[in-house]
Amino acid sequence: MKKKSSQFKFRRSPDLPFRVVDEEVVIVSPPKGEVTVLNETAAKIWQLLDGKRTLKQIADILTDEFEVKREKAYSDCLDFIKKLEQKGFIQSEY
Repeated sequence: MKKKSSQFKFRRSPDLPFRVVDEEVVIVSPPKGEVTVLNETAAKIWQLLDGKRTLKQIADILTDEFEVKREKAYSDCLDFIKKLEQKGFIQSEY
């Protein structure tokens, strides 16, 4: 994320299988043989990564749904998105 991250739109990698189970998301990374389980908050972020929303828009949704301060939602969302990007689970578009 070299440009201002709040302007990027993020989307899940299209070839990465996942399944929603109750309020969690299970992501399977076949090349690595890795399974990642996301809690309710992380699962919500994951589901919002559709390529149509910026980081700020996602954080705004989290603020409303989870009754958290906007700055905290933005910071936590940014940290989580960086981790997903490092694992190759998402792509960013400017």
